Amino acid sequence: MREFKTKLEPFGRGWVNCESSDRDLRAASGYLLWAKETKNLTIDVDLGLCLVSMSDATGCTNYNPVYCNAGEMDRLAKEHPEDAEDLTYIKEQMLPALKHQDL
Repeated sequence: MREFKTKLEPFGRGWVNCESSDRDLRAASGYLLWAKETKNLTIDVDLGLCLVSMSDATGCTNYNPVYCNAGEMDRLAKEHPEDAEDLTYIKEQMLPALKHQDL
């Protein structure tokens, strides 16, 4: 499990630090960390469409399917050079796992 210095991207940090290879469990880990760390978080659940969305998205979106926006992660790393190493690591870990999704 990686110790992150950054507090950015809680969903991505939760995804990366989940020890399971199951995508649903990794997403749940991301949701849990996001919910724990985000103040004034709004969670919308549409049971008819089986969609969960949460406000405050940045580089990693939490819609189904999970999506990691490489360009947004690069932008965040540039804006927050002190967090660039962690943000790059999150991106590099998430993208291969999501590669088959036609991102």
